[in-house]
Amino acid sequence: MRGILIASAFVFALLAVVAMVLAFRTEHHIETNRAAGQAARGFGELSGLLQGQEILVGQYGQRPGIQQQYNARAEVIARRFTALEASPKDSLDAQALAGTYARFGEAARKFFAARDRGQTAVAERIDARTLDPVSTTLASEVTEVTELNADEADQSSSSLEGASEFMLVVLPIAFLLAGGALFVLARAGRRSQRAEAEARAEVRLLEHAALTDSLTGLRNHRAFEEDLAGALAEAGRTNAPLCLVSFDVDGLKQVNDSLGHQVGDRRLRQVAGAILAATTPSDGAYRVGGDEFALLLRGVGAWSGYSAGERVRGELSSAEVDIDVAAGVAEAKPLEGKFELVRHADLALLSAKRTHRQVIVYSPELDGTVEGEPVPANEHQLQVLSTALARAVDAKDTYTRSHSETVSNLCVMIGAELGLEPARVAKLRTAGLLHDVGKIGTPDAILNKPASLTEAEYETIKEHPVLGEEILSAADLDEEARWVRHHHERPDGEGYPDGLRGEDVPLESRIIGVADAFEAMISDRPDRQGRSETEALQELERFSGTQFDPGCVAALQAGLRVSSVLAPNGATVNGNAVAAPAPARPAESPA
Repeated sequence: MRGILIASAFVFALLAVVAMVLAFRTEHHIETNRAAGQAARGFGELSGLLQGQEILVGQYGQRPGIQQQYNARAEVIARRFTALEASPKDSLDAQALAGTYARFGEAARKFFAARDRGQTAVAERIDARTLDPVSTTLASEVTEVTELNADEADQSSSSLEGASEFMLVVLPIAFLLAGGALFVLARAGRRSQRAEAEARAEVRLLEHAALTDSLTGLRNHRAFEEDLAGALAEAGRTNAPLCLVSFDVDGLKQVNDSLGHQVGDRRLRQVAGAILAATTPSDGAYRVGGDEFALLLRGVGAWSGYSAGERVRGELSSAEVDIDVAAGVAEAKPLEGKFELVRHADLALLSAKRTHRQVIVYSPELDGTVEGEPVPANEHQLQVLSTALARAVDAKDTYTRSHSETVSNLCVMIGAELGLEPARVAKLRTAGLLHDVGKIGTPDAILNKPASLTEAEYETIKEHPVLGEEILSAADLDEEARWVRHHHERPDGEGYPDGLRGEDVPLESRIIGVADAFEAMISDRPDRQGRSETEALQELERFSGTQFDPGCVAALQAGLRVSSVLAPNGATVNGNAVAAPAPARPAESPA
């Protein structure tokens, strides 16, 4: 009996020791989990502040007071670094980040100084060589530290889970041997499970909140910066195209001032809804500023970005909301940094807003556009009047929407592929916009006729290039006038009004002809539905050399990022027969 009592006492004592050890380990993991979670939150908040600094640097020169905001935020960041350095656990990480931030601050000061001296080239060099790399390094380091602390919290949670599982095995035995020990261990087990669930939920919440805009539910500026850097790196590795579309909500400040911020917030959510409705889940949609949104499109070029911008505007129009957006489109060039790609999209957006256009594709002639600097009055008036004329022409034809602006952007893409000089591309953009201005003199009954035109009606509509030339010549746009006159000429001499052939047709006229025909074929008309882009390209390719210039057709295919689309034997595409145009009146090209 005494031996049994001693053995029982020994068993009870051993169980008590095991219970104490398990309880101690659980408490240790809980404390470790709590410390790691606090560190993750601290560095996450610091990440948000640093992101704000990057935004202010990017906006420097666009509005007053940027440097004062930058300096005020720098003081807040310094206090956060001091607080983190005071923690023994976080001290080394905080000191390393502080060193990188010091290099960022020095680069930012040099960037500000260069911009203040008007040394744009020096500022861009500092941006590309120092500021952008240091910014990327800083974002990477603070994200890495945050993720390390989150991982540590996860590991601690996993350890808690392991301890819980072990205790669940031991508890039944402990219950038989010692009711008191069972109670202690069960309580510790429940506590560890609750701590684990709370820790995991908090980590998930922090990760989601750090990358999401709370108003619209889209990904935020920090997520945009991270995704853009990753997309550019991927595009560099795979040589795949990458397109950025920047949006700006028209008149949001006036809405906030006159109707209140609640109405303004509702309109921002409507824009976000239109962007999501017009894109696919694989497209990256972001709110990157107060009234600014962005789309990051992987694997596609500028034309797809332009089409996405038009779809977003179409969604807003069909929803009948009193709000509109302007859009700028830029396609990434090889070895191009993220600041340069964003700058190109912003330049296109700025040009669209200044000229009252809807969506503009970036090309190098826009590089002279600087936000905050006025455009010469005569140039600004010409651009705005050109937009108004183009919209007046499009309004006459109820089946066209943004036809002139689409042709203008297609001309820019073709001209860029052909290597035209920026000044020539700028004139081509205007000529493409106004190529149909002569249709102001064409009766609406002919333009909107739902059936095929008679010979007399076709002869009437063929007069519009000549009238267009006269209108542009009266505005002292002599080169553009000549290109517009001949944009319906053909390489085989069967075009109009002068029957020019081959190289006698100006190159810009040949470009406009191909862009005009492509847009006409993919658009719905009174007597037919629009073709697919593949079918339209096939038709251009089939009549390349007779109706369309081969070099311009190839440049359009390159600009749209597609290869040859001609079906075997020129027979069908997607199961639809492709009709050849009659010599006197091309079947699928616009009049």
